[in-house]
Amino acid sequence: MKLLSRYQQLPRALRLLVEVALFIGLWFGIQAWQTRTMPRGPLPAVSGVDIRNASHLALPADGDGPYMVHFWASWCPICKLMESSVTDVAADYPVIGIALQSGSDSEVLDFMREHGMDYPMLNDPDGQISRRFGVNGVPSTFIVDKNNTIRFVERGYSSAWGLKARLWYAK
Repeated sequence: MKLLSRYQQLPRALRLLVEVALFIGLWFGIQAWQTRTMPRGPLPAVSGVDIRNASHLALPADGDGPYMVHFWASWCPICKLMESSVTDVAADYPVIGIALQSGSDSEVLDFMREHGMDYPMLNDPDGQISRRFGVNGVPSTFIVDKNNTIRFVERGYSSAWGLKARLWYAK
């Protein structure tokens, strides 16, 4: 009780600063806990068929800049909220999507068309790719640099601005 009384006597600006710092610390702690099973360092190797055009798609990807690997599911409400952010990012940076337990290739392709998703896509109907990446929830996003090293791992909603900032920083 004495501590609370002393805290309340602090100037309002200082109390606000303490509360913001606590909130940010809590947010980072939760994010670290949620992504604890996801790999850091070299990107795991996986390959499959891009369901948009039946071409071979392999990770790590070849390229000269950063890219994003995004795990999502058609049944996930947060993923649906994040679709516009991912599509916005895909206009400026390479994005590879991985549909987790979202149905057959044709069902995922129909979902993509209905929602304006036009970037390379692997289907992961049995969760095999997700397990290689340690993904235990969606949406999950990996920001990968030009050396195919994972630079950032996110689980949950991320804004287009936040994703683009991470991709820019990964250069």
